[in-house]
Amino acid sequence: MNLPAVIQEIVGIIGHGPAMDLVRAFGGQELRVPKTDASDTWAALVEIIGEPLTKDLAAVYQTIIRVERQALGLDEVASTATSWEEALLRIDAEAA
Repeated sequence: MNLPAVIQEIVGIIGHGPAMDLVRAFGGQELRVPKTDASDTWAALVEIIGEPLTKDLAAVYQTIIRVERQALGLDEVASTATSWEEALLRIDAEAA
């Protein structure tokens, strides 16, 4: 399964695992990547992927990005998986 272009770009910036963490947290939503740490979104990103990776993401994306959960097949895979971890492992295997 091919990842959507925006997710591939995010993987290139912060790595596959943290990108999948973002998909789990923000999948199906538009995410406004903040420029500074003075927002609730910054705090949420730091909680999910850590401050260094949040800074890396913000250095590249100072815009709104669409985190495409459905394009990754999470809904379909998750419905047959026994856990989110299993679903993500299946997606990882398909993406490889």
